[in-house]
Amino acid sequence: MIDLRIKYISSHAIFQRVEENVWGQVADLEAVLGYKFQDRSLLVTAMRPRNGTRPPSVPHNDALEYLGDSILEVIAPIFFIEEGRQLQELHTLKLEAVTNLALQAVGLEAGVDQFLLEIDDSTRANHVIARASYEATKAIGGNNFWKAMPCEKELADAVEAIFGAVYLDCGMDFDVMLKLFRKLHWPAVGRYM
Repeated sequence: MIDLRIKYISSHAIFQRVEENVWGQVADLEAVLGYKFQDRSLLVTAMRPRNGTRPPSVPHNDALEYLGDSILEVIAPIFFIEEGRQLQELHTLKLEAVTNLALQAVGLEAGVDQFLLEIDDSTRANHVIARASYEATKAIGGNNFWKAMPCEKELADAVEAIFGAVYLDCGMDFDVMLKLFRKLHWPAVGRYM
C-alpha cells in the first residue's frame, strides 16, 4: 500500500508540473465551453489523448471519454425532445448526434483541436487537414455536410471527454449538461439535423 501511495504522489506531482504550463489554455477553453471548472485538472485530463506524448504516469482522457459518451447518449434525446422533435425522429437523431463524425465536427467548430495536449506532429498535421476539410465541406453547405469528412477519432474522443469532465465537475447537473450540449453541438451539427 505504501508503494501505491508513493507512486500516486509522484505521478500527481508530475501532473501538477505539466498543468502549470497549460493554465492559459485551460482558461481559453473554459471561455469556449462557457463553463468554468471548479477542478481544472479534469479539463486538462480531458485534453490528453490516450496516444499522446505525455509521460506514462500522467493521466489521459480514456475514462472521461467513456463517461462523456454515456452522458451524450442521455443528453442528446433530452435536447431533441425539448426542441420539439417527433418521437419517430428521436432514435435516428440521437444516433447521428453522437457519431464520431458529428463529435469531430463539434470539436472543430469549437476549436477543441487547438487545445489538445501532448500530441505528436503527425497527429497535429492530421487535425490541420481535418480542419481544412471541415471548413471546405461547411462552405459547400447542405444538411449533414459533416458526414463527408474523414474522421479524426481522437478529436471526437476529446469532445466526449469534455462532456465527462463537465459532468463530474458540475456535480452531475443535467441542466448544465444540456446547456453545454446546446452551446457546442447545435452550431456544429444540431442545426443541420
